[in-house]
Amino acid sequence: MVMIGMIFSIMLFFTIVHLEQARIRQEFLGDAATSALVLSTTAKQYEHDVEVIHAFFTASNKDVSRGEFSAFVRLHMKRAVSTPGVQALMWAPVVSDEHRAAFEQSMAREGFARFQILERNAQGVLVPASKRREYVVASYNEPFETTSGGVGFDLTSEPTRRAALEQARDSGEATATAPTRLVVGDEPGFLIFWPIYQRGGAINTVATRRTSITGYVIGMFRFRDLVETAVQVSDLRDLNIYLFDEGLAEDAPPFYIHSAFSLNGPLDPNDVTLTQLLKQNPYSSRISMAGRNWRLIIIPSASYEASRLDSIPWIALLIGMISTFAIAYAMAHQQHA
Repeated sequence: MVMIGMIFSIMLFFTIVHLEQARIRQEFLGDAATSALVLSTTAKQYEHDVEVIHAFFTASNKDVSRGEFSAFVRLHMKRAVSTPGVQALMWAPVVSDEHRAAFEQSMAREGFARFQILERNAQGVLVPASKRREYVVASYNEPFETTSGGVGFDLTSEPTRRAALEQARDSGEATATAPTRLVVGDEPGFLIFWPIYQRGGAINTVATRRTSITGYVIGMFRFRDLVETAVQVSDLRDLNIYLFDEGLAEDAPPFYIHSAFSLNGPLDPNDVTLTQLLKQNPYSSRISMAGRNWRLIIIPSASYEASRLDSIPWIALLIGMISTFAIAYAMAHQQHA
């Protein structure tokens, strides 16, 4: 009798544990789906922010001045204040090497003393750009107060940016860069380029788009703000979030990790691969934006699961054991009597 009762109690314990684990798993999947939805929606809003500036340039029947750009972008950013992580919205004209000196002089006349087109050297320091056939120069940056350090940077000087610029130019569509480090703030982030062509020009082929390109409207965004937006709710703060770029090699490390708040320190991106994480049965989804696909992986931390466990399985086990021994004792006492 005692053995049967103990077996029943243990079976009941593991049954309840299994049900608890299933409940926590469903709660995790719901929380992860909420985070993924916020991430995806915010990323799409980033693309829309650049689209608004693109429409402004396209609708203008003349060149957009610095003052007009500033007024329009500031009004838009004020209305879009709920979209976090927008570090800058910019205009960058294409400047041929033949017109480099004249362009630098025109920028100096606008108040940028000793203006030069710039690039980053191997140490990450901004230096005068090397001679090349043409440049794509960040010229209008808003908000100017926090992004003026990026004015003059040649976006073609860095391979990741150049690849996205060429794709945007040839396709005529918005194109996001692979993950990169931003010039302003030197933080992990990405840019979205949307090409602007000569008014009235034929742009129905790649060749005509290449000859008609005049510049790009650009959005510059931080990953930190994008991801932290998705975990502002306390229930989501103990999730480990990994972002992988599907355009890179399969064994490439995540380009951004949000470590659960309960961890003592940040997770090392070089310690994990996508293949390893998929073996842990995570939440997985794809975020698509401006021609770029990211793989989102979310895994609950140990504290996420521990905080959701309750004592019901142990109470059931204790009650079962006590009942078993009580019944056994009563039966033995009755037989003895």
